Amino acid sequence: MNDRTPQSERLHIAFFGRCNSGKSTLINALTGQQISVVSDLPGTTTDPVSKAIELRGLGACVLTDTPGFDDAQEELGARRIATARRTLDRTDIAVLLLDEAPHAATEAWLGHLRERNIPVVGVLSRADLLSDPEAAAARIGKRCGLRPVAVSATQGSGLAELREALVRALPDDTPREITAGLAAAGHDIGKFGCRPGERVPYLHYYYTDQWFSWRGLGSLGRIAANHSVWDLELENLSSESLVLVYADFRVKQERLPGGGETARLFSLADAFDVILSKLDNVDAAKRRRYNYVYLKLRDFEGYLRSFGVDVTLETAGGPPLPRKDPSLMDEDEVVLGLR
Repeated sequence: MNDRTPQSERLHIAFFGRCNSGKSTLINALTGQQISVVSDLPGTTTDPVSKAIELRGLGACVLTDTPGFDDAQEELGARRIATARRTLDRTDIAVLLLDEAPHAATEAWLGHLRERNIPVVGVLSRADLLSDPEAAAARIGKRCGLRPVAVSATQGSGLAELREALVRALPDDTPREITAGLAAAGHDIGKFGCRPGERVPYLHYYYTDQWFSWRGLGSLGRIAANHSVWDLELENLSSESLVLVYADFRVKQERLPGGGETARLFSLADAFDVILSKLDNVDAAKRRRYNYVYLKLRDFEGYLRSFGVDVTLETAGGPPLPRKDPSLMDEDEVVLGLR
């Protein structure tokens, strides 16, 4: 469903750097997809290449790979640089690949970004080729006033830190918490639109989407409606939708002895049993599908715990768990990290 989110409503993240600096490889590694063509030949990316995608913590995004801003191919190179400049007009966050050694074109581009007040995340790519990437990043930070994240796209190191840096760089007017909150508040509003005789569990998500769309809130409506089709769309949900699915999974109405109802927070395992008991025509295939959803949400719950979240809501939580270098992980830890 999220592929329908208009590009104008997505967060635009553009990647800038010199020719053959590793922009395309970095985008492919960050997304886990072959979005950009990778080659050792400088100037392989001749025009901006954009891809709509969902990134954890950022939601609906457009990632743009741009031509190198030091293209030396005379008139053609100048045109490519001009197209990269035009990309700035629709850039919300810039990822700038910085060099260990000073380079005039890179530092001039950093100046352009700062003049436009575009948030910049610096990246020191191909960190696996450096003897001391962190020391190199510190030197760049001192020189440019922007300490980069040391990343090795080929080895996967630094990608989690890059995602965290992108989240921290979100523009102040990006309403991530408000988005999730409004979607949560209206996620069941479609139940009031169901006509007599219509099956509420099957149609209320459709009316929820319609209610939001009629009011020009299409993106919110898709997040809200996704809570009802999570067993079909789980792999493609934004972080906002996944939080809503997780909460909706665990919070259930419970009938009181006197006949009234109250909301209760169930554990994930107990909530799974409650949901199964309410489903129609539960065969082996349907049980497998719901069990898959349960396992994915259990992974998500583990992810929340890694940030110190108390999923019982009995305490305010604690500090995030210490991060372990991938090279020191055992087999189970590697699998958990990939989840």
